[in-house]
Amino acid sequence: MYADLIRTAEDTMAANQRIRRQTANLQALTRALLLRYRGHRFPLLVGASDASDDQERVCMVCRNAIKNGEGRYRVGETEFHPECFKCWMTTSFARGDGRVD
Repeated sequence: MYADLIRTAEDTMAANQRIRRQTANLQALTRALLLRYRGHRFPLLVGASDASDDQERVCMVCRNAIKNGEGRYRVGETEFHPECFKCWMTTSFARGDGRVD
């Protein structure tokens, strides 16, 4: 009786983990495609921003703070240093798998 329940739970957990991996990969592929084909629509931002001075902005690639007055790329709520953005774009496509880690 319990063996069947345990087997069902293990199968459910395995399916859940498989779907999570597939979802993460699809999210990365979608992000890479958006950045590749719409990169010209992500302008470099320099100067004042709508973020308050006490809010620390962090580059999503290097995880270092983005200081006021530094150039940055913004994709949705995500921000990048210009060098990190270029490296991130070229690295994800150089691998050929389209994934963005």
